[in-house]
Amino acid sequence: MGGEITPKIKNVLDAIESLDGYPVLQETVTEAGGQTARTTLTLKKVEKKKIDKALFDVPEGYRKVDPTAMPGRPGAAR
Repeated sequence: MGGEITPKIKNVLDAIESLDGYPVLQETVTEAGGQTARTTLTLKKVEKKKIDKALFDVPEGYRKVDPTAMPGRPGAAR
């Protein structure tokens, strides 16, 4: 496991891309290791307003990390 897109996931991604707009409710069920996790995302409020461009600035101290080098990840250096 690790980044591959299964046919089932591809079907979900294709369905999302075909939407005209933004989903207001998204429910995801994930099964792994004999356990099931359910996630629900709900859009609560939409506002059209001007926002400060600084909200998109990279935070001070941010550093990019290679996820494949993280300890405990399959294939990571030990």
